[in-house]
Amino acid sequence: MTIDASSVALLDGPDDIARFTATVDEIGAAYVLANDDEGAALDRGGWNDPGRWPAGVRAMIVKHGPAPVEVRRRDVAPVRVPVVDPELRVADTTGAGDAFAAGFTVALVTGASIEDAVAAGHRAAADQIAPRPSPAG
Repeated sequence: MTIDASSVALLDGPDDIARFTATVDEIGAAYVLANDDEGAALDRGGWNDPGRWPAGVRAMIVKHGPAPVEVRRRDVAPVRVPVVDPELRVADTTGAGDAFAAGFTVALVTGASIEDAVAAGHRAAADQIAPRPSPAG
């Protein structure tokens, strides 16, 4: 199961981080997704140390917009997975994080490695934010 940190506003202080950590533990999430700001807030709350993660968490995936995603795991050096097309023209970023989460999760469920799942998330996000051709009129 994956969980997205969802909003940096929900991770504003120590009580918020404790509540998030308890939720992750309660639902048994194995993968935590966060954007830059959410990842920084979680780090300030102790998530920069995988030893402080709930026991079931296998990895924390920190998305950095058009920069490579950082994959953090227990007892393994962080890995950076580059985006599919760093030169992609962006029409609108609305839904990019949700599309990434969907692509990532589907790939994991179908047996992909975590790095391949991140690449699938990148492809799904790229499909979401790329300009669409205008309908023929």
